[in-house]
Amino acid sequence: MTFCQIVADALKVPLTSVRLARADTGVVPDSGPTVASRSIVIVGYLIEVAAKKLASIWINGTEQCVEEDYKKPSYHKWDQEKFEGNAYQVTSYGMNIVEIELDPATGETEITGLWAIYDVGHAIDEMVFKGQIDGGLVQALGYGSLERMTLDSEGKFQQTTMADYVIPTSMDVPAISSALVDNPYKYGPKGAKGGGELTHNGGAAAYCAAVESAIGLPISSIPITPEVVCDLLYGAKKQCLSNITVTRGKTQGVAR
Repeated sequence: MTFCQIVADALKVPLTSVRLARADTGVVPDSGPTVASRSIVIVGYLIEVAAKKLASIWINGTEQCVEEDYKKPSYHKWDQEKFEGNAYQVTSYGMNIVEIELDPATGETEITGLWAIYDVGHAIDEMVFKGQIDGGLVQALGYGSLERMTLDSEGKFQQTTMADYVIPTSMDVPAISSALVDNPYKYGPKGAKGGGELTHNGGAAAYCAAVESAIGLPISSIPITPEVVCDLLYGAKKQCLSNITVTRGKTQGVAR
């Protein structure tokens, strides 16, 4: 849908006039990995350039074909054979804040506040990216707090259904307050940079930082389940516990 929107805007036609061809790797050249962030910057920019070229020669009622080869920015240095340089030509940025209440008697936490801000260049469709923020951040919180996988004696996963592999629901997270920094990127479609994986990157770390702040002890692995919290609190050495004050209250954790 986003690719279609890029073409529609470049041609100044309704979105319904643009059709996305069925993907077939057998008829297109190998252009590297297909990932959400890279696709917008590389493929999105390429089709925008092609669509603008088509717009400049447009003839109503005539079938026309435009081809365009991607040309990376001159500043981008990457050697595919030696794996030297920067594989990605531009970086997106984000920050997450997680506020929790922690019960030291049970080790349970309640997420009471979530904030997120991202620089993805210029968002092509802010509502679409808002959905990406909500989905990615909730997924990251599940990764950091709930989603536990263990192996049996034969090396097989013990969690095989949604009944024993717990993921967060709408009841586990409050409303997410999010914002975008408008920072158009010259070599991105409509000024966009990638943001696909970005919304998942910081949530688990921010949650971990919030729990660490609440209990006053370092945490080295996730997910941080109530059992992990209780083990840290009551399995720690007495001299460690004597240096902290555990209260049921709010704390914030921030990940960049």
